[in-house]
Amino acid sequence: MPKFIKNQRGFTLVELMISMLLGLIVIGGVITVFTNTVAANSSTIQTTRLNQEMRSIMEMIGSDLRRAGYFRDAHCTTAARNLSAVATADNASCSDGVGTEGAGQGNPFSTIEIGTNLEDGDCILFRYDYEDSAGTAATPDGILQISERYGYKRDTDSKGIGFISRRFAGAACETGGWRRLSNPAMSNITDVIFDSAGSYTITTADGLLSIRSITITISGQLASDPAVSSTLRSTVSVSNDRYCPGANCLVGI
Repeated sequence: MPKFIKNQRGFTLVELMISMLLGLIVIGGVITVFTNTVAANSSTIQTTRLNQEMRSIMEMIGSDLRRAGYFRDAHCTTAARNLSAVATADNASCSDGVGTEGAGQGNPFSTIEIGTNLEDGDCILFRYDYEDSAGTAATPDGILQISERYGYKRDTDSKGIGFISRRFAGAACETGGWRRLSNPAMSNITDVIFDSAGSYTITTADGLLSIRSITITISGQLASDPAVSSTLRSTVSVSNDRYCPGANCLVGI
């Protein structure tokens, strides 16, 4: 009996080309979604890195600034304190009273200065009693040491990249002697503002009581991608109020 061979049937060339085209479209869509997801994740990671660095610096400044004005002998009279020079008397046995400031005497740690010799408020100077004359930390002795003069400011490197520095050894705002906190290789701090507009003064029978509040604003961008930017703002209430006898306080707030 003769055998009949059936015709073999499959995809035509046109059908194969259409199938390949549809496959390429699907693959292209998957690649596009993957690329966009990776780019979005990369942008999120970069933004997070920037925010994390700025937030850690903001928390450091805020925590430090809250201590401003702390004076171990704040309960003492003002006779043994002289703001014009480092005090040499530890008046540990003084009678109760208020650590005041006036006639060049009082709490040598009370002053906060913003924008000293600078017009845009991007520098703040303050003090608090933290160590003794031997430099032993966490052992306040009521005597103002050079190392107890703190501060923060914005500065720029040779390439114009902004960064935040911490005061060291009592340096002034416009001088050197500051230690870098932020990393210019990662972030460009474009603006720092210290604003005391939230502070207010109460008039008492003997003088003025200053309740101090500082608003800190930090703006920055990634050094590698200026399009990634962020601005943080925080208001710090200074724990130690400032008392000034008479009608006026000395410099600062």
